[in-house]
Formats: sequence, C-alpha cells, structure tokens
Amino acid sequence: MKKNLLFKFSKVGVMILVLLFSSQILMAQTGTIKGIVTDDGGTSLPGANILITGTETGTVTNNSGTFTLDNVPAGEQTLEVSFLGYVSQTRKVTVVDGKTIDLVFELVETDLSLGEIVVTASKRSERIQDVPQSISAISGRQLEQIGATDIRDYINTIPGVKLESPNPIENTVSIRGIAPVSGWASTIGYYVDEAPVTEFGLNPAISSFDMERIEVLRGPQGTLYGEGSMAGTIKMITNKPNVNKPEFRIDPELSSTTNGGLNYNINGMANIPLVKNKLAVRATGFYQNDDGYINNVGIGVDNVNNYQTFGGRVGLRYLATEKLFFTASAIYSGSKIGGEFTANNDLEQSTSVRENLNDDYSIYNLSAFYDFKFADLTVTGSYYHHKKDQTVDLGFIIPTVDYLFGLVGEGPFDGVWTDNEEDYNVFTAEARLVSSNESRFKWTTGVFYKNYDMTGQDIGDSDPAISQETIDVLLDAMGLGGMGIEGLFVNEYSRKVQQMALFGELSYDITPKLNILGGIRLFNEKRDFTSLSNGIFPVLQTGMPPTEVEDKGDATVLNPKFVLTYKPGKSVITYLSASKGFRSGGQNLFAFMFEGAPTSYDPESLWNYELGVKSAFAKGKVIANAAFFYNSWTDMQMITRSLASLNVVENVGKAHTTGVDAEISWLPLKGLSFVVGGNYTIAKTDVEIKLPAGFDEETGEELFDVVEKGADLPFVPEYGFNVAGQYRFPVSKYSFLSARADYNYTGKSITALVDPDENPAYSTINLRVGFERKWLEAYIFVDNLLDDRIRQAFWYEDPELGTIYAMGRPRTIGFGIRTKF
Repeated sequence: MKKNLLFKFSKVGVMILVLLFSSQILMAQTGTIKGIVTDDGGTSLPGANILITGTETGTVTNNSGTFTLDNVPAGEQTLEVSFLGYVSQTRKVTVVDGKTIDLVFELVETDLSLGEIVVTASKRSERIQDVPQSISAISGRQLEQIGATDIRDYINTIPGVKLESPNPIENTVSIRGIAPVSGWASTIGYYVDEAPVTEFGLNPAISSFDMERIEVLRGPQGTLYGEGSMAGTIKMITNKPNVNKPEFRIDPELSSTTNGGLNYNINGMANIPLVKNKLAVRATGFYQNDDGYINNVGIGVDNVNNYQTFGGRVGLRYLATEKLFFTASAIYSGSKIGGEFTANNDLEQSTSVRENLNDDYSIYNLSAFYDFKFADLTVTGSYYHHKKDQTVDLGFIIPTVDYLFGLVGEGPFDGVWTDNEEDYNVFTAEARLVSSNESRFKWTTGVFYKNYDMTGQDIGDSDPAISQETIDVLLDAMGLGGMGIEGLFVNEYSRKVQQMALFGELSYDITPKLNILGGIRLFNEKRDFTSLSNGIFPVLQTGMPPTEVEDKGDATVLNPKFVLTYKPGKSVITYLSASKGFRSGGQNLFAFMFEGAPTSYDPESLWNYELGVKSAFAKGKVIANAAFFYNSWTDMQMITRSLASLNVVENVGKAHTTGVDAEISWLPLKGLSFVVGGNYTIAKTDVEIKLPAGFDEETGEELFDVVEKGADLPFVPEYGFNVAGQYRFPVSKYSFLSARADYNYTGKSITALVDPDENPAYSTINLRVGFERKWLEAYIFVDNLLDDRIRQAFWYEDPELGTIYAMGRPRTIGFGIRTKF
C-alpha cells in the first residue's frame, strides 16, 4: 500500500516537474515586435493604437511614431493598427523565439470620419480634441484643397484671426482683437517647426507647400512659447524626411487675375532614403510669379504690385536608434515686389517713386530627440536671418523740398523717398523634457534662450538727386553750417535683445474625468537700443543737431497658467482656463526732447479667461468646438508724445476684448463634408487715454486728443465667419471627382481711436473642381468669384484718390496639376 502510494506521489511529482519545465520552455519562447506607423505621405503618427488581436497586449506609438512590443509569444500573431481618421490595418506576422521583427505601417486617411489632427500645441503630441485650449489646425491635404500657397490664403479661414497685408512680406496678424498699437514687438508668435520667426509687421509669407499641418493657437501662450505670444501662436509644421520610401512631387499652376495678367507657379519635392529605415533627405523647391493688379497713376506704371518669390527647403533625418533621432533643416526664400498692395476702390495708387521691396530670409535648425520611456528629451537650436530692402515714398513733402531748395536754385522735384534697409539675425535654443502620457501626473519642463540682433537705416533721396554741396549751401544760408549735417534724411538704428526663460507645466488626473494643470514661465530680457539721426529735414523739424543716442533696459516677467478640464463623456471635454501672455518693452531714445518723458516702457500683458467645450458625435462624423473668452489687456504701449518722426511710448492703455469663437465640422455621408467657423468679438478701452495731437502754433504747447473710456478698438471686426463644403466621389475604380466651395466674411471695423472712419466689410467666394486618378490630380479654380474689393485695412487718405486700403487680389481664374510618385 505504501509502495503504491509512494509510486503515485512519484508520478505526480514527475508530472509537476515536467509541467514546470515545459512552462519555462514555453515562457522562454517569445520575441519582440518593433515598428513605425506613418500616414501614406510618410509623416509619423504619434498616439496610434497597436493591438495583438485576441489578447489584451498592446501599446501606442511614441512621439516619433514608433512602438515596441516585448515578450510576444512565439508563433503566428495578428496585429491591428488603428488611428482615428485613418483606415485600420491588420497584419499577420510569425514571431520567432528570441528574434525581433521590424514593421512599417502606412495608414490612409478615410472619408468615413473626421480625421482629428495630432498637434503639438502643448509641446507633446496629442489629438487636437484632447487639448484643453482653443486651437485650429489645417492639414497639408486641406491646404491643397483650399488652394493655399501662403499665410494670405488660409489665415482668414480661421475663426477669430484677421490679416492686414500691404504686401506679401509685411503681414500683421491679430487674434481675438489683439494687435500691436505701438512698440516694436509682435503680439503673436510665429514658428516654422522649432524656429521662432516672429517680427512685428514682418511675418513673411512662407510657402505652405509640403506642409504637414498648420496650427493656430488662440489666446496667450506665455508659459510654453513665451514673449511675443500674447495673443496666440501660429505654427507651421513641415513634412519631415521619410526614411521608408522615396517620394516625388511636381505641381505647376497657371492663372489670370482681373485687372492684371498671368500668374504662374511651380512646386517640386523629392524625398530620398539614403539608408533605408535610418537616413533620408527631403528637398522642396518653389517659384511663384504673380502679375500686379494695381495701377500707379503717379508714376504711370500699370500692374505695379507684381510679386516674385522663389526658394526651397532641405531636410535631413537620421534615426540613430529606436529612441534617438536627429533632424536638420535649412529654408531659403527670396522675394521681389514692384509696389505696395495698397489702392482705392478703383485699384489705383499714387506715389512719386516706385516702392520696390526686396526681401530674403533663411532659417536653419538642428534638433535632437531621445525617448527615455518616462519622458522625451528635445534639444533644438535655430538661426533666423532676414534682410529687407525697401523704397518708401515721401512724395507728400515735395512742396516743402521744392520751397527749401528753390532758395538755392534747385528743383522742382519729381520724387522724394527713403531707402529703408533692415537686417535681422536671431539665434534661439531650447531644451525641454516632456513626460510620457501614461501616468496620472504629466509634466513639461525646459529652458529657452534667444539672441536678437537687428540693424537698420533710412537714407533719404530725391529725383533729381541733391548733392551734399547743395545741402551745405542751403545750411550756410540758414546759419546752420558747421554742424556736421549730412544728407536729406539719415537714421541708423539697432536693437539688441537677449532673452532667457525657464518654463514648466504640471497636470494631474484627479479622476479619469477630471484634470488640473498649472504652468509657469520665468522670463528675463536685456535690451540695448541705439539711434543716429542726421540730415537737414530732421534738424529743421526737431531743432536737434545730428545726435547719436543709446539706452539700455531690462525686464523680468512671470507668466502663470491654470486649466481645469472635465470630460463628461468619452468624446466631450470642457475646460476652464486662465493664462497670461506678454510682449517686450522698449527704450524711448529721444525722451530728452520731451519734458518729463520716460526713457523706457515696460512689457504689456494680457490675461485670458476662457471657457471651452470640444465634442464629437456620430462616430466622429460631427465635431463641434467653441470657446468663450475675456481678455484683460493692461499696460498697453501707446505713443503719448510725438514730434515729426520722434515718438515716446508709455504704458498708459487698458482695454478688453470678449467674445466667442466656434467651429463645426460635419460629414453627412462618405465624401461629403461641411465646415462652419465664426467669431464674435467686442473690443473696448477701459480707461481714458490721451494721445498726441501736435503743438499749438502760437504758444508751442503740446496738444492732445482724448479717447474716452469705452471706445472701440480699431481694426477689430465685431464678427466674421466662413463656410466650406466639399464633395469627393468615385467615377471609376481609381478615379475621383471633387468640388469645393468656400465663403469667407469679415465684418466692418473702425480705423483709429481718434476721429475714426469705417473700414468696410468684405467677403470672398472661392470655387474649385478637381479630378484625381492614382498619381495625378488636375483642378480648375476661381478665387474671389464675385470680384469683390477685399479692403483688409484702412491705410491712408490720398487728397486726389480718396481712401487707400490694403487691398486683396481681385477675381483670379486658373488651373493646376499635382503629381505624386
């Protein structure tokens, strides 16, 4: 009996040992699956879901679109890859013990749901619907669908955003009614990838060809983007080199403009993997030649505002390991403009000289990214160089020049102008660490540095030219000889600014539905401004001999941010936020000319209070987003003293803007989509403001205009909206037809705080019809169908021609081809 019992126990023991040994063998039979997920254009898709079907094993792609699945059981497995807005893919693979499989998934956009663009507004990759702030994003494909070539074509489709463009180089953008009144710094941030290229009134019309997307962030971005992002930020995200496959594109286009002539442009792209899955280069080139549509009756030149631009972009990406990659890029653009895009309703202007503008900019960037698993490290450095050479007409002073130089037998004069040259050199660097999205705690921290160096000069000239000898004769006759006065008008100036900042954000998921976020940015800047004023006219106007002045200043600013987010449902989020933004102060170099004037002015700031909701319905076929906001704008920089071209700026203004911006997208059926966006904005002064109004001719006393509390802010339309509809349908197995219509409306506004005129409302209707077959797409289009006058902004009053506006392009009809290989 004992033997039998012992024998039975022995058999059980042996079986247990065999089972244990077998399980160890089976457990050891595992492998690894690695891969990358991109769209069909090669752009990585962070946040894509990876799942081994029939199991709970899965992961999501990181910021570079890559993923790793360890300890996958050996044998045949089926992977499913999905991402909202794209067709899911499944693939069977055979996992071999101890081996690693490398996979590439290319997902194709689907028309069955509204593709939610992944954005990096918060310095981490997130679906736009999950980010608790007011953001609009336009994908590269959408830019093609609306026919956009640069900022002038797409910016007015964004709710709450307005463009003033006297020419394609000098673009001023306002967001929610916030735009610079005076000072030197911009109120919006403008980025190309990691490189800030922000300039007050000089945001260049960067080509939107081969863009991954454009993000417009409404409201202050003071914690993550810092100085200059007081009203919001525009980010242009370029397509990066695709290490997986070669790509080629060539896109020619030809069009004709009413009151003008032929326009043509051609874009090209080549993407070449140098080492498959490791190293690739991507190069783009563009050339655009637009005929003018404005006649200059003063100098007798028709279609004076012709525009030519050319350039390209080269990018290099190296995937050193699955966790480490480097990206380098260089962008160059050169532009030539024959005259300002300003005219009356008859598309006429009058100057005494042709206002040519030559503009060149280049942007260089080197970035490194490393995935620590718990956080992503990004280190980036950029260099931005911008050079502008512009002729500025001064024909309005010809009577004065005729009189003065007529005293010494010179004249009459046909033209007077200044040659304005400006050169910008900006170096920026940033290092930031962004935590993964897997913890209830999420954080971002970083350091930022900027070195800004601008030099410029204005040199007066005339036709016929005036020699220094003639100027000396006139000066001697007036008793001003021997003062070292040279030329008609000379001004040399510079701005040197160094900025440093520490920033961070921390968020915590209190519950799966409730999140709280706090952020802060500590900013310091040092400024050094100089100016040298010379010439007979500055001396006569101000009574000041040739003078070189310099002044330095500094500022330290603390920017906080608070956000409370609540998710009542899986596809709905609501948020309440308070955030602060600011723009730089400056120096009043000629304050000594005015009694009691300050030598500098402080940064101005804006607090934004916002309540927003983002929602998706009907399986993603309807997306509705809205944000209610109140902006408190304090320490506004305004000109309080003025003498000829010498001004004093002080922090005396206070105002607010309040309103709502909203966007709704709807896909009622496959291929058919509608988008409606709009904004309503009220912008008022909160205090009484005194502005300079010249001097009393008898007493010499300074005169001032008083702006009452509650006055409307200039150039802020009360409302605007856009409506777009598109239908794309198959006509054969590989062929599609598409039709699209866009309607944009910008309401009326006033032109000034003092004695304002009305800036009229304007609207445009754009139509496009296209045919697609495999690698070829052809389209025809009509922009500004009704040939409305696009009066973007009041510019000045001409005594003979009437009101002059910054004027958009009349009706333009054309066709184009897109090819992809």
